[in-house]
Amino acid sequence: MTSVVIEDLDDKGRGEGRFGPCYVQVHKVLPGETVEVYLGKARKQLYKAALEGITHPSPERVEPRCKHQAICGGCAFQQMDYAAQLRWKQAKVEKLFGPLVGQILPSDPWHYRNKMEFSFGQDEAGRRFLGLLMPGGGGKVVDIHECHLVPRFFNELLQRVRHWWLQEGLDAYHHRRDQGHLRTLTLREGPLVMLTVSGHSDFQLSQEQQDRFAALFDKGTSVLLRVQKITKGTPTAFEEKLLAGELHVEQQLGKFRFRVSATSFFQPNRRQAERLYREAIAMASLKGDERVFDLYCGTGTLACFAAEHAKEVIGVELSEEAVADAKENAKLNALNHVQFLQGDVAEVVKKLPPPDVIFVDPPRAGLGMAGAILLNQMGTKKIIYISCNPYTQAQDLEVLTHYRLITCQPIDQAPHTPHIENIAQLEFYPSNS
Repeated sequence: MTSVVIEDLDDKGRGEGRFGPCYVQVHKVLPGETVEVYLGKARKQLYKAALEGITHPSPERVEPRCKHQAICGGCAFQQMDYAAQLRWKQAKVEKLFGPLVGQILPSDPWHYRNKMEFSFGQDEAGRRFLGLLMPGGGGKVVDIHECHLVPRFFNELLQRVRHWWLQEGLDAYHHRRDQGHLRTLTLREGPLVMLTVSGHSDFQLSQEQQDRFAALFDKGTSVLLRVQKITKGTPTAFEEKLLAGELHVEQQLGKFRFRVSATSFFQPNRRQAERLYREAIAMASLKGDERVFDLYCGTGTLACFAAEHAKEVIGVELSEEAVADAKENAKLNALNHVQFLQGDVAEVVKKLPPPDVIFVDPPRAGLGMAGAILLNQMGTKKIIYISCNPYTQAQDLEVLTHYRLITCQPIDQAPHTPHIENIAQLEFYPSNS
């Protein structure tokens, strides 16, 4: 074993220390701790180490609530006091954006996720595991019997599916071999259950097996079977089959109702999502006569909130399924001055007259060079940039040279994880270039 002092945490919440000229990477540790580790093989001056013990714990270390915490990849920080988690996230955003950062808004740290995807796993001895992936475990699955990030009833549904799986004798899908039946189990408030299975003809579920799966759940639960087909040289294809209930569930955010399909993105922390949207709209200082774009709009949640304060809102989104949900959501909430367009955001925006305000909430990869250049050239007075990845957000702001940063507001949407939501208020200022 080797003794290492943890100097910091990286952007994924992994501990960083040094051994000689090399960095050491360790899961589930805190800055300032002295730990005992087994070093793996060094690659590019980096050791990925296995934690064996903690010689000198941090004063910010607490007893995790979950019994799986030590080996589960769902939480990186459950061993860290929640106030310390917030300080760590605050410091990360301030390092990226400087003194213009407001105080991070905390969340209720437990039972906040309204959706979770669990994986099926199986070892060479045939033992079956249903849960979340181990950090650095090469695809190994932790057999989860409790999770404190999700609603309590998720744990009960997980146990029912585990029992059905063992009774049916089905195999977990093996990616490299393209063998086995079961891939993932998605649970969503509604409730909605989606079982993703192999599309290989040798591993299809019989109708009887599908019926027994659907019978696990209470009346009113939406139950879907998703078949994932892999053919070499062609894009992965998906087929969905409704086994029970409806294709969509309804979620509530503030006074608004939203129709959400099984695979559409919806904010995973509803309590904080409403707060996020209110903060973003407040930054925009809408007076009611503006024309607003909501780019990467998903199922149209932010667009519906913005519609209360704007003359016209146009949402743009690539996903056809999400746009279909967004259009239904505008109808559900009687918002006649909101429209949604499907297509590549950059291509669609080029064809539209410029707006007064842009809300943009891209995927974790950010706007990318092309998207950032397009926004920079549009000259819109205000951009409210919402990001689930402040690191790529900061990179995009370097390209938005015609805009100056007025303020940032971080929001904790995902306690016990390193994820940070951040809102950046930008104003057109061409002299910056």
